[in-house]
Amino acid sequence: MSDEPADLRESESSGGMPETKWIVWTLFAMLLLPLSSLGGYFLWHYVAACSQAVETSSWPTVSAHIVSSRVLAGTSKSHRSNPEVFYLYRVGEKEFSSERIVLPLFSLAGSKRSAEATIEPFPTGSDTTAYYSPADPAFSVLLPGLTLSHYVVGLVMIAWVMVPIVLLAFFHRHLRSPRART
Repeated sequence: MSDEPADLRESESSGGMPETKWIVWTLFAMLLLPLSSLGGYFLWHYVAACSQAVETSSWPTVSAHIVSSRVLAGTSKSHRSNPEVFYLYRVGEKEFSSERIVLPLFSLAGSKRSAEATIEPFPTGSDTTAYYSPADPAFSVLLPGLTLSHYVVGLVMIAWVMVPIVLLAFFHRHLRSPRART
């Protein structure tokens, strides 16, 4: 006879985990699977938005005049700085204005240094190239395509989806291993 409780012997003899471990496993799965699913939802929409950002590279171009270019300092709550570039451009006979630097997937806010680096190519009073949507010329960007920030956010979102799945697999394997039962 074994010194183990009957429910533990019965659970293990049938190849399963002890009941308390199943409860922990179930609670763990109930927490991590929705987290991973939510990450998957956001990743799906992010990939769609990135494909739109890639399309901006093939949009028609036009000369744009930079009216103002500055870094907006963060508030006392948020120390993030925002790059702001206001520019004018003309498509045909119609003049447009915009402040859009990249496709609006997420804020370009960050450190003051990164905000200054973002506006550096667009000093006030200079001329640059704007990429405008052929479907809506009022919609334009100064930086077409994907930037490093797009890739960083993409990697974070992939981790958001994968880390809970890897943790679940590890936890499940650990609970089923003979070492975990002793």
